[in-house]
Amino acid sequence: MILDRRVELFGLPEAWAQFRHFPKLWIRRPPDNYVGRASPAVEDDEHIRFLSAYKVAVCLENCAEANYFTEKFVYAVRAGCVPVYHAHATVKTSFLSGARWIDPADFAFSPRRTIDFALNQDQMEFRSINDAWLESGILADTDELKVVPKLHEIISGKLDTMG
Repeated sequence: MILDRRVELFGLPEAWAQFRHFPKLWIRRPPDNYVGRASPAVEDDEHIRFLSAYKVAVCLENCAEANYFTEKFVYAVRAGCVPVYHAHATVKTSFLSGARWIDPADFAFSPRRTIDFALNQDQMEFRSINDAWLESGILADTDELKVVPKLHEIISGKLDTMG
């Protein structure tokens, strides 16, 4: 598989194993022909500036579970990239409503076909749609000040029913 400097793989190598049909080599390290740079593990704004050098950002979540959605997709959108992202159906119909991305499932999880398609897309069209999505306020309830108390409520409720 050949990637190029227009593609950034966003996520931890351990998570790549969860991406069906993703080459097992990538679980250990990117292939020798990967010409991208390693993502910085630093502040959000620095990461977004880093991603903005790429046309495509492959956003690999640690899992595809109901309502599981992290910053990876949002960072790619804020950087103006064409996001490659696979999400659970609940995420598609809630958080991602109105957003645009390339889903590897549409290409039978073929990395080559997915990346080739993504690289041939109009980046400005994706940016226009995704900027409107960001400005829509759909993510207003996803910051940690709102999520952590909700998680506490859910976990406490589960523990109460178990005890």
